[in-house]
Amino acid sequence: MSSTQTFLDACNAALKRAGVIQGSTGAITSFTSSAHQREVDTTIQVFNEAMQEVLGLGMFSGEVASATVVGVLNTREYDLPSDFVRVAGERPELRIMRSATGSRYIYEYPGGYSQMYVDQLTATDFTGTPGAWTINPVTQKIRFDTENDDSQTATATWNFLYEKQVRFTSTSTATGDVFPFGDVVVDALVPVVAETLNRIIKKDPYDPVQFKKNLANAILTASQSKSRKRWGLRYG
Repeated sequence: MSSTQTFLDACNAALKRAGVIQGSTGAITSFTSSAHQREVDTTIQVFNEAMQEVLGLGMFSGEVASATVVGVLNTREYDLPSDFVRVAGERPELRIMRSATGSRYIYEYPGGYSQMYVDQLTATDFTGTPGAWTINPVTQKIRFDTENDDSQTATATWNFLYEKQVRFTSTSTATGDVFPFGDVVVDALVPVVAETLNRIIKKDPYDPVQFKKNLANAILTASQSKSRKRWGLRYG
């Protein structure tokens, strides 16, 4: 669920909480502000950093997308989405590519691209239906372990989940951008950003305890699950 608040709304909320602006008349209407440009630029940067802290701890709503690769005869590398960060899945067995048309799925190549580079002295010798995938760091493309030379299966459609880039900029179009998660998560991020702004801009003493509490609250909210109050076995 996306937020109803825009990124501009959230920046104004953080700037107000940090005491940089006051009241509705002091709110910024764009990310260009001659009176508070440093504070605005810092707010954008800190929001992006805070979001990455939250999103880096799990697969949250709005962070994950699906992509499709359509096989081409005698081709082993395919373009990644423009907003690609990494294939989703905390464990190796979850980072799969699946083919509904081929009724199969394949795992990441053991050892990654470096191991595939070592194992396949002459890459063109490896043909047939793909059995594994990796990311080629040189070309920044998905790479299969084979060149599919079977015309019946070469055009199989492969799908995978990936973590996408979630980032705001100071461009004019960003004023209407919304967050990939709900308003409650945005509200939880505002004090995180304001705390950091006070430390950077006003040189206020850093309160690590409060900062961690604010960040933990944002993470718990974004996870869309209720935290456990009790651990271990429960007996009657």
